[in-house]
Amino acid sequence: MEAKRKRLPATPTDAPRNAVANGIAAMCEDCEPCELRPTAFFVAWSGVITLAWQGFPPVLADLKRRIAETFPALPPEKPGSKWPKTTLGCLKEGARLTPDQLRTLTQLSKKFELYMDYTALGLSPLATTNPWFVPVDSLSVVLFQCRSLERVLSEHEVRLGGQTRNRDRPVKDECAIVDAVVEESSVKNLERYWPLVARDGGREGHYRDVNFGATLVARLKRLPEALAQFRRAVDAALPGMYVWFSDDSLHVTLRGLVDPP
Repeated sequence: MEAKRKRLPATPTDAPRNAVANGIAAMCEDCEPCELRPTAFFVAWSGVITLAWQGFPPVLADLKRRIAETFPALPPEKPGSKWPKTTLGCLKEGARLTPDQLRTLTQLSKKFELYMDYTALGLSPLATTNPWFVPVDSLSVVLFQCRSLERVLSEHEVRLGGQTRNRDRPVKDECAIVDAVVEESSVKNLERYWPLVARDGGREGHYRDVNFGATLVARLKRLPEALAQFRRAVDAALPGMYVWFSDDSLHVTLRGLVDPP
């Protein structure tokens, strides 16, 4: 990661942006550490491979609300950050999924839900530990050079306050948003869903070409178990079609701060 190694020269417009970044950083310091709980792999629009989380935990949902109330001049929140997900990889330039390939990926994703299922793992629904849970002990304000965050110009990592981790599960409304998105891509809906998957855009250039912006993210400091196995399974099923983003770039976006052009 190139974060924290390179900074752009200050410009007259930096002052208000820095004030927002500093204010958001102060809000983050007031938050307790928490954790992200995965719910499903799925194929998003334009064939993007994504890991959906159960919902923003209460700590992060409240932070998002406070940011929106405190900084109303920020760009409107985009749909992609209104529910928690991690973009894992995308189709190579010129590639497009067929209906049969979408079905293959959807069925493969379904198999991996076993790793996220409490009952299958012999855990109580109220379990506080799970090999898939990812702790969130810090958040980062990132000035990025590409949308995948594989190249960044600067990064301000803020440690969350408190000595204990808040393990409260996402509230029902948060979970319902994610469930509705994942249900749209379920096997029974594939015929209706495929035109969205076959859309242009969302290829490698979209994520890796130069695009400047700023965002608030939770970095995945520990990758969920079986993630590497899932990526290998996708490559075996559809060889040569996907590119995977680097492990140290993987993140959950809480809120875009400066949109790329």
